[in-house]
Amino acid sequence: MPAATALVNMPGARAARRFRLKPAIVAVCWLTVPAALSFLPAPSRPWLLPGLLIAGAYMADNPAIKAYVCLRSEPARVAGNLTIVFGAYPLGLTVTPLAWD
Repeated sequence: MPAATALVNMPGARAARRFRLKPAIVAVCWLTVPAALSFLPAPSRPWLLPGLLIAGAYMADNPAIKAYVCLRSEPARVAGNLTIVFGAYPLGLTVTPLAWD
């Protein structure tokens, strides 16, 4: 697992150092749009795999997002802001299914 995390995060870390942070984050977010669109016509679970592989690209944003939040936050609020940013995703995973019932 650590090797897979490094494999995904290393290109994102290079992009965060080489390019401006905000455009790098937006570009990777746009890469995940085709993944979401590929889920629509999937007739069964095996058809979801290509979309899941493309959706995994959003993890490349992780270093850039952390750097952006740290640079844009006041020093005393960095930990709280990172908690809000990275806590919103699991909260959405928990609350969204309840909204569909």
